[in-house]
Parts: sequence; structure tokens; C-alpha cells
Amino acid sequence: MEPIGTGATANVCSEAAKGIFHQVKRHIRYVIFYQKIVDKFEQKHRTLIAKRTSVQQDVDVAERNGEKIKADVLNWRHRVEKVVTEKEKKVKDLEVKAKTKCFFGLCPNIKSRYQLSRKAEEAAATFDELIKDCQFERVGYHDVPGPIVHPDFEAFKSREEVFDDIMESLKDATTSMIGVYGMAGVGKTSLVNYEIFP
Repeated sequence: MEPIGTGATANVCSEAAKGIFHQVKRHIRYVIFYQKIVDKFEQKHRTLIAKRTSVQQDVDVAERNGEKIKADVLNWRHRVEKVVTEKEKKVKDLEVKAKTKCFFGLCPNIKSRYQLSRKAEEAAATFDELIKDCQFERVGYHDVPGPIVHPDFEAFKSREEVFDDIMESLKDATTSMIGVYGMAGVGKTSLVNYEIFP
């Protein structure tokens, strides 16, 4: 009986030791490879800034072409601005602390390096997610044009007389065709479209 219990206990202890070892290894990696993690953060930061600039150029072109900007593009730009300024500030503050030494300049500041690595890795993952979200076919769309007739349209007395004449002609059963003529831009088409056939 004793060997079975000892074997089971050994297996449990072995699994626990493996789990603890992996956790310790992961956290030590933050201290040892902090410069690689910070370099990865800076590379992702540059890529995101380039994407942001590219999207901004597309937005400028779309606005010059009279297009409205899509909501998902505006949302992405807002998220990028917020995340970049927030993460940039945190990492830069921690970078300054990580460069300081402890024990009268004899040892590197391990706690600051650890914090810097964690924040830089977290920020790089966030930047990577934003880069993947930047898959826009188009940034703008053409808006539906508004009505051509101005709402403050004012009917002049001369137009009312013409309208009355046209309506009288329509009531006549012998009339088969009505012609409206005049100078360009006086509202002949508007008169026919909006007054006779509303």
C-alpha cells in the first residue's frame, strides 16, 4: 500500500512543480528579455502609427471627394488615439524607471524592468489587435443627396397666374397637350413637377 500512495503523491508533486516552474519561468522572462519585449512594443507602435497615418490619408481623400466617413473607421481612429497616448505614456514612464540602477548603481532595477516588460507586452498585444482591426475596404461612402427644392420656396404672383392657367387648361376636356415655355432657370420644370404632379 505504501508504494502506491507514494507514487500518487510523487505524481501530484511533480505536476505541481511543473506548473510552478512554468509560472516562474514566464515571470523571469520579463526581467531577462525585457529589451526584446520593449523592442517588439516599439515595432508594433511604429506599425500602428503608420496604419493610422494611412487611414488618415484615405479619410482626407474621401472628405475631399465629398464622402462621409464610415462609423467603424471613426471608431477605430478614436480607439487608436486613446490607446496610443495611454500606452505610450505608461511605457515611457516605466522606461525611465527601468534605466535607473539600485544599490548605488551596482545592480539593474529588476522591479522596474519587470513592470516595463509586462506593460510593454500588454501594449504590444493591444497594438497588434488594433492593426488587425484596420482592414477597411473603403473609409467613406457617398451620402444620399438632399432635396433640390429649398424649403423656403416662395410662390410669386406671376407663377400663381401661370399655374392657374395651366390648371384651367387641364380641366378642359378638349386639351390634349400643354406646353410650358420661358427663359432658362425660371422654374418651368419645378412648376410642372411640384405643382401639377405632386
